[in-house]
Amino acid sequence: MKRTFIAWVILILTATLVHFSCTKIDITEVGAELIPAGDTVNTVDTVLDVITDLKLSPDTALSIYGEPQALGVIDNDAEFGKTTASIFASFTPASYKTYPFVNKESVIVDSVILSLGYSSAYGDSNSIQKVEVREIDPSADFTYKAYPFSSPEFAVQSKLLGSKLVEFRRLQDSTQYADDGDTSNKRELRIPIDTSFARRFIGYDTLNAYSGDSIFKTFFKGLQVKVNENESTKKMGLAYFDLADAERTKITFYCRIQNNGATDTIAPKFTYVTTNAQANLVKRTPSNNYLANLNDGAANEEKLYVQSTPGSYIDVKIPGLDNFPNVVIHRAELIFDKVPSSEEFYKPPLALFVEAVKQSAAGDSSFTLRNSYVESNSYPYYDISTLGGNFKNDNYTFNIARYVQTIVTGGYPNYLLRVQAPYMHNIYYTNPGTDNLGTSGVTLKNKVAVLLNVPVAAGRVVLFGGAAASAKKARLRIIYSRI
Repeated sequence: MKRTFIAWVILILTATLVHFSCTKIDITEVGAELIPAGDTVNTVDTVLDVITDLKLSPDTALSIYGEPQALGVIDNDAEFGKTTASIFASFTPASYKTYPFVNKESVIVDSVILSLGYSSAYGDSNSIQKVEVREIDPSADFTYKAYPFSSPEFAVQSKLLGSKLVEFRRLQDSTQYADDGDTSNKRELRIPIDTSFARRFIGYDTLNAYSGDSIFKTFFKGLQVKVNENESTKKMGLAYFDLADAERTKITFYCRIQNNGATDTIAPKFTYVTTNAQANLVKRTPSNNYLANLNDGAANEEKLYVQSTPGSYIDVKIPGLDNFPNVVIHRAELIFDKVPSSEEFYKPPLALFVEAVKQSAAGDSSFTLRNSYVESNSYPYYDISTLGGNFKNDNYTFNIARYVQTIVTGGYPNYLLRVQAPYMHNIYYTNPGTDNLGTSGVTLKNKVAVLLNVPVAAGRVVLFGGAAASAKKARLRIIYSRI
């Protein structure tokens, strides 16, 4: 994944991620896969029931610099309800103490274009949505920091600066246009902006607005890019844009000036850079089957409606492990099978994550799964091949054999498990071979950062729960041999 993730976690957590380690416990290494048929050891295959309860996740996840930003509306997912996503970003000139328009007295503005570098889309590719641009109000408290996706809307000015009816399927096409005399092919959303917007920037000079970054940002906070929810268009998807791509994401002022008696064309560009403010606001409004499931009061669900951040999670209890015999665990698979659902163009999350939850009167705390969680120094920052959780063959399967072994052999607690589809998730780290809070690895105050389902909000799935009347109900499959 992008190397900027590490830098952004430093900002979010205000510390340095310093040391990576991968420690594997050998207690179940002999049984990491099924013992071959020719082996003289007799193995037993059994399935334990699980109790599953669906809950809404707290809206605390933060938007990360360098990752794609969501824009659009899913007006009414027949299973899950509504999703909206808007982008707020500040744009600054290429340099300061230099006047970007060369000759203030002769500038003629031909056009102003806001360009957003397209990354990907989620949902129905035939979506058509009206994108609108407004200026962030100077009174807004919009500064450089990590904003939660659930942040309130920032104040904007009422004047509409520009708009465009966007066909999502066309965003992936290369757009050919002349820019500074060069012909380029770029996947961009290009929105024409009212040329009167340019007059302010032309009027500024190097003694005030263009004297430095902090001063400039008092003159211009940035732009809101948002879909008009009231337009009667097909709003069934999200598009994603790369703010950090200065080649494709920018405000370009196409102008003519008089220079030494001749007419020249100029195209000053204001871009988004790492020290600029940005916020990606993503709102979910549960309805339909999802809302009914959340409100049914069942302690063990027949179906589980899992949405990626901002979304939901599953609490999983496995009471059968409390008195499971002392055996050698060769495989322990926590399995969730997909239920066919409406509007399958809303794809499932790429992967789910499982963690242990320590409950107390002071509140729940989530920890890495004892022995089954192994750190990594690359995306998603843990060894997913060991823990599992990828969507494959219409299910999600976690290999938690090492964790189960510590329960049946070591007498460690059988914790409540939590399964979710996080975007970025901070979780307490458990030292391998113990039930103690860890201090090694990619940690800050005993926590590790997981970056899993990118881009944000791109994933939802209906799964069989522990109470489903089906052989595909949620379950723990254990393969073991007696000691």
